Amino acid sequence: MLPTPSNDNVHSAGIDTNCYGALHMSRRLLPQMAPNGRIVMVSSRSAETSRFAARLRPSLSAAAQSEEALRALMEQYLGDVRSGRWTEGGWPSPGVSIPKPPFLDLPSDFNGRIHIRANELGVYLTSGAHHTSYCVSKAGMNAAARMLAQEMVGKTQKVYVNACCPGWVQTSMAGPWAPSTVEQGAATPVYLASQVMVSGSFFADCQAIPW
Repeated sequence: MLPTPSNDNVHSAGIDTNCYGALHMSRRLLPQMAPNGRIVMVSSRSAETSRFAARLRPSLSAAAQSEEALRALMEQYLGDVRSGRWTEGGWPSPGVSIPKPPFLDLPSDFNGRIHIRANELGVYLTSGAHHTSYCVSKAGMNAAARMLAQEMVGKTQKVYVNACCPGWVQTSMAGPWAPSTVEQGAATPVYLASQVMVSGSFFADCQAIPW
């Protein structure tokens, strides 16, 4: 179910799923993985460090070093949301715009953002804080990937841990006007799961990119 502006739990739920869920599930699976196994976390370029205010970036780096620091950063964000100060807090503002669907008669100066619910072809304006929560939760996922990769250094059971952005893909979340097909979106995760032998990196279009 896609979050709507009336869902007050969307902020913490996204962090629980994308950040803590990815971290804890990976830690549970690690002992069962064969040598040279791979963990690929499907993240988003909307979580790139450059999208956060400069004053938050040291905290993002610290979050990749310990779960305590990661939780502190996520709680800092949730606190800013609860107080209505998430914009002033330096968190990412709403991100990308999508091409206007052909059935919408929008004014030429329209500069809003829309979300297509492909299963219903419904349209609503996205709430900025909800989009920011998605970015922050994925930044938490990225930190978790870096943390796990660091924890594996020196271990006899080598497991490669990376994160990637599949792009804007034609799924029920992004809608049929997204530019990438499902097959194109799968290319980078499959590449990381089958060919790459590096760890602790962020990939898009099968290339390493800055966090």
